[in-house]
Amino acid sequence: MCNLGITPDHVAFGTMINVFGKAKLFREVLQLIQETRDSVVLSDTISSLTLLSIYVENQRFVKALSLFSKMNALKCLRDLSTCNIIINVYGWLDIMKEADRLCWSMRKMGI
Repeated sequence: MCNLGITPDHVAFGTMINVFGKAKLFREVLQLIQETRDSVVLSDTISSLTLLSIYVENQRFVKALSLFSKMNALKCLRDLSTCNIIINVYGWLDIMKEADRLCWSMRKMGI
């Protein structure tokens, strides 16, 4: 699409992230994100949530935490689904203190 001069929207990015993720083509996902660095892919909650889900499905928990950290740095809106996924990741990694901290901070986030 980009080669044709078409600027993909969040739905297109989310779809591509999902397709690459389901095929376990993580390198391609990261390449897609790097190619669109000027866009707002990672600041989009839906695209980020899709990628978080793909990482967790494939037990790439550290990658999920890294993405969550980047989302926070980019001031990406965190929603209930995002927080639930990360609390689950903390559980898998046995980091209960962080899970508890995130759980209790959700009210401050408006969740």
